[in-house]
Amino acid sequence: MVEASRGEIRSSRIRQINKPRSISIIEDKDRKPSFLEYKGNKSKVLKIEDYWLVKDRWWTEQPIYRAYYKVITVHQDILVIYRDLLTNVWYKVNWY
Repeated sequence: MVEASRGEIRSSRIRQINKPRSISIIEDKDRKPSFLEYKGNKSKVLKIEDYWLVKDRWWTEQPIYRAYYKVITVHQDILVIYRDLLTNVWYKVNWY
């Protein structure tokens, strides 16, 4: 059993895991990702493994409408990225 620390609980220690970060994407003629640039490294997208759309919270003032892609780069990096279809900004969610 773990002993209670009796320390004060602070919300400042709480942070979001896998917080999306903006990423620079060059799209092909079909608006699919063909190159990505992150932290100064540019990589060609070798393959799109998966694609899905998310439409959620349409009833709120901040609806979610996104196109997600699971991609593999020529360097064999596997990423999940999405384009916010309301703002047309690209984000990186996960890097495997």
